[in-house]
Amino acid sequence: MGHTEIIALARGVETGSLGPLKNPITIAGGGLAGLSLGIALQSRGVAVTLHEASAYPRHRVCGEFISGVGRETLANLGIADCLNDATRLQSASWSDSEGQLAEMQAPGRGISRWKLDDHLQRQFVSLGGGLVTNSRIAPASGVIWAAGRPRQPSPWLGLKCHARKLPLTHDLEVFTSPGGYRDVHVHSQVSRGTQKCLQGLIRFEFLRS
Repeated sequence: MGHTEIIALARGVETGSLGPLKNPITIAGGGLAGLSLGIALQSRGVAVTLHEASAYPRHRVCGEFISGVGRETLANLGIADCLNDATRLQSASWSDSEGQLAEMQAPGRGISRWKLDDHLQRQFVSLGGGLVTNSRIAPASGVIWAAGRPRQPSPWLGLKCHARKLPLTHDLEVFTSPGGYRDVHVHSQVSRGTQKCLQGLIRFEFLRS
């Protein structure tokens, strides 16, 4: 399956190349990309086996602010219902140590990966998809790689935490520095108030300084 056919799935176009697919497709990686593609294929009658290195539900550092995708695309992929309990977000700002740099309207959704990944894997399995957790497979011919880059040493550290009673002027606030970035956004509405997600990427050398 080529790039053109995958894009067509998100646009809701039934491509002629899907019909002759008889052999199961293997996807490496059960995050947003792998599960979304697996759901789109399974819903069109293409058998999929997906390997995920961890298990569900689980926390992830990134991916709790989702933007740039409309309801139609989510519906065509078959995952719109998985975002029903996401919080709608609208505004964003960017700042550095000297103050705010810019602000804009940035429609998006806030939802924990603990919830979203679990919703997606349940949808995938309900469609008959084969899900193998705690399983790592190597890149190979015929394997769709959705597991990101292979693990390698890095000077960067990703951090995340959830907080309440944290004042914000925008739904998403991004703060940059020479040593990385951090962002804060509205995560979800909970019984005791609005919960925020704080996440970022920091170079180890700045933690030691």
